[in-house]
Amino acid sequence: MVNIAGRTNDDRKLWNTYHFWARTAVDPSTSPKRGLDIAKPRQRVRATDARALQAILFISFALEYRLKRVFEELGVKPRKRDTLGALVNNFQRRVETATRLDGTGLVRLPPEWSRIHQRLVKLTELRNAIVHGNYARVIVEVSSKPRALPELARTSYNVLVNVVRVTNVATGYDLRPAREIAKYYRTLKVLK
Repeated sequence: MVNIAGRTNDDRKLWNTYHFWARTAVDPSTSPKRGLDIAKPRQRVRATDARALQAILFISFALEYRLKRVFEELGVKPRKRDTLGALVNNFQRRVETATRLDGTGLVRLPPEWSRIHQRLVKLTELRNAIVHGNYARVIVEVSSKPRALPELARTSYNVLVNVVRVTNVATGYDLRPAREIAKYYRTLKVLK
C-alpha cells in the first residue's frame, strides 16, 4: 500500500514531526487536537531530536545570514549561486580578497579556520538532508544514540559562535583585547 507520508514508520515519524512544526507555528493549539497523527508524540521523532533538528536549521540560517553580511560589509559582491554550501566552500578565498574594516590590510582568517570549515561542511550536509527531504540521512542521525543529535546541535551552535568570533576579529570589526574577546565568546557558547 502506498503511503506518501513515508514508506517506513521512521519516515512517517519524521514527516509528522516536520508537519507538526509547521502546524503548531500557525496554530499553537495543535497538540491537544485528537485524531491528528501529527499531534501524537509517539507518531513523531523524540522531542529532544525534534528540537535539535530545529536548532540545526536555525543555526544554518544564522550561518548563511552571517557569511552574507560579512561579504556585504566588506564590499564582496554577492553571487546568485551563493547557497549555504557555496558560501561555506568559498568563504575563505573570497573574504581574503577584501580589506579589513579597520583599514590595516587584507582580511586573513586564522589557521583554526580549516577546522571550523570542516565542521561547517558537515553542518551544511545535514542541513541539506533536513530541508531537502533526505529522510534516510536524517533518520540515521535521529536513530543513532539518544543524545547524538542534540549533541550535534550543541556543537554546531558552538561552531557558529566560533565563526562569529573569527570573522569579527579577522575583518577588524572586533578590536578588543584578545582576553576580553575570548571571555565574551565563551559566554555565548553552550557548554555541557
